[in-house]
Formats: sequence, C-alpha cells, structure tokens
Amino acid sequence: SGQTQAFSNPHGQGSICGPTVIQLSDNTYLMFYKYEASEEDASPYGHQVYTATSPDGLTWTPTLTLVRDHASVPGAVRIDDTIYLYFVDGEADSLGVGISTDEGSSFEFQSVTIPDTQEEGNHVDPNPVALESDAGV
Repeated sequence: SGQTQAFSNPHGQGSICGPTVIQLSDNTYLMFYKYEASEEDASPYGHQVYTATSPDGLTWTPTLTLVRDHASVPGAVRIDDTIYLYFVDGEADSLGVGISTDEGSSFEFQSVTIPDTQEEGNHVDPNPVALESDAGV
C-alpha cells in the first residue's frame, strides 16, 4: 500500500505540515495545520495556522480559514463542547492557546508562559492530550 496525500497545498506555494485532527460533535473532523509561506522566515513568526474539514477523516477539504497568524505547530483536543488549540506563539515567544466553544468557528486566544523557555528562539512544540478527570488517577 502506498501513501495517500490528504490534500494538495491549497496556498499554491510554501509548505504545509504539522497537522492535528479532532472529531466534532456532528462526527465530522477538523484539522489544524501549519502553513509556512516562505523559508526566508522559518521562525514561528512567519507561520500561520489554517483548517481543513473532513466527513470521514480520510478525504479533506481545505477551508483556507486563517485561525491564527504568527503561530506554528498546532495541537488540539476537544473536551465535551470545547476545543483547546495549542500552538507556538511567534509573537510572544511562548506557548499560545485558543479556546473555542462553537466547534472551531471562533477562538479566544492567550499566551501561556512555560518557565525556562522564554529565551528568544527557544520554542515549545505542544502536543496536548485529554485526561479523564473522573478516572480516580
């Protein structure tokens, strides 16, 4: 079996990578991915986070919806009806978080400082997971 490409680069240039996928309440899927328009500014400040949608997790349609500018390496989890989107915040040199309560249509953003990572260029790539709070752990 060969590799299957989820979708061609809808931006026409640059590169797309770093996907993270969540399932929405209607059982469709939402992908967040990093777009880098030019290798000339390879820092997170030169990156953007966009979305694509899928009915089955296999076939994808890019929305060309810019979720966050100056952001890189997204990671997302959905807990109940809330989406938590984490990313490298290229403006604040920190970890950024966006919270959505409307299936990803809009987000409220803030920066989160992680101690000992605030030196310029020392970015933290997020990889969130949801833990069950009632597991007694």
